[in-house]
Amino acid sequence: MEFSRAKIAMLQSSFTEWLIDSDPQFFNNKCILFESKEFETAKDLDFALSDLKNVEAALELWSPVFMRRIASWHKHEIIKKSLCFQILIWKERLEKFDCKIALFETAASHHLETLSFEIACDLIGIRKIFLSHTSFTGRLIPICQIGSYANRSILDIELSDWSLDKQRMDLHSNFWKSRTSLQNRQETWFVYFYFVLLGKSLRTTLKLMWLLGKGVSYQTSINTTSQTLDSKLADIFGYRVCDEYRIYRTQISALKFLKRSNRLSEKILAKESFINSDRQVFILYANFQPESSSFPLGGTYTSHIDVVLRIREKFPDAQIFYIEHPHVNRLVVRGSGSRVGLARSIQYYKILQRLGCYILSSKSSYATDLKLSCGALHVTISGNIAIERALRGQITLIAGCPWFKGLPGTILLDDFISGSNFDNVAEDNLKSLAQAWILSVHNKKTLAQPDWSILNKERDKNEAYFEDLKTLVAKLTSTKIVS
Repeated sequence: MEFSRAKIAMLQSSFTEWLIDSDPQFFNNKCILFESKEFETAKDLDFALSDLKNVEAALELWSPVFMRRIASWHKHEIIKKSLCFQILIWKERLEKFDCKIALFETAASHHLETLSFEIACDLIGIRKIFLSHTSFTGRLIPICQIGSYANRSILDIELSDWSLDKQRMDLHSNFWKSRTSLQNRQETWFVYFYFVLLGKSLRTTLKLMWLLGKGVSYQTSINTTSQTLDSKLADIFGYRVCDEYRIYRTQISALKFLKRSNRLSEKILAKESFINSDRQVFILYANFQPESSSFPLGGTYTSHIDVVLRIREKFPDAQIFYIEHPHVNRLVVRGSGSRVGLARSIQYYKILQRLGCYILSSKSSYATDLKLSCGALHVTISGNIAIERALRGQITLIAGCPWFKGLPGTILLDDFISGSNFDNVAEDNLKSLAQAWILSVHNKKTLAQPDWSILNKERDKNEAYFEDLKTLVAKLTSTKIVS
């Protein structure tokens, strides 16, 4: 295996394993694979104390993700140190094999292994390429990034013959009608069926065994049997059901609180003027999946709470309406439970209420009316609502760094807060500008999306993705791209 010529660094995934099997010679000649499960010891690593301090400082910037992912807080410090050593190990390997570019099969780092790999890349200034999925087209858009997420741009290279069907930009099409509706209902009900029926059956059976005097501790039997069943399901489906159940219960509690908060907001709004013309009005659209859309794509805006605080600095008396994302009602995504945090927490909603926000469900009639409001300022961190509004000829403030940054009809929140005004662009002209921009960044420049569902085990469904990925790797290793 000739490592000296390899330039592309990739973090191991199920897709890279399939790629190696499909064309090992191409892969080994172009790429260096970094295993995410190779948390080695640092005994042979030669580093200065200052190196460790630099890594710890870089890791601190990722605390929003780090805190979400670490449940065992009694091991917080040792886990943090282990990650620091792993980052240094990966940094050394990146330098050893002279990797110039790192390719990430995700839109942003929101897991411990990917953020560790990204920090290692940043320490030596490697260019990063992210594959940003967008539900708008069902394709992957290569995003080039150097350093922070503020320095992102769409990679402008031809990858395939795929072109965007202009019907996808028709807001009256069935596609746009279904985009925010609940998907995977069958999966959702399967999970609910399992937890309610199978869970109760298991407890009833164990209780019966205990009552019959089998001489086995009831609680011990529950734990042992649950762990055995959980291990079997983990082998089949790829995730631990017991862990998912705890998240599931937390999510249900948050959704119940959201429902109560929505009713309270509607009662208040029914008694007073819906929109006070004497005050600035902001409509904040919540993002889907907090880890992958509010941070790190949000940059300094790690949550919608940060956005509200920023607005309050300039407009302390403004009316702020928070509209929750419709997909928070989903219990599973791609066959797995909501471990990426599909719903906010009860405390999250309480803080927004203390900051004077009206919390509304996406199904609220008030939310529907607000979306059509011309006298309000519409804000999102990185939500696709900005694309929808641009295609209507409407302007949206974006707080983060989504793939569509630069889309006509979008203005950075910080620019607006600092005093920048909206461009006086006619609605029809803005709509045509947005359509042209979307076509230009999609046609022949995107990758096919693999089937990420854990329920999918068929390799042939992902062959189009492999071919497009190979084309991307081949073009990235060209002298023109690397330089």
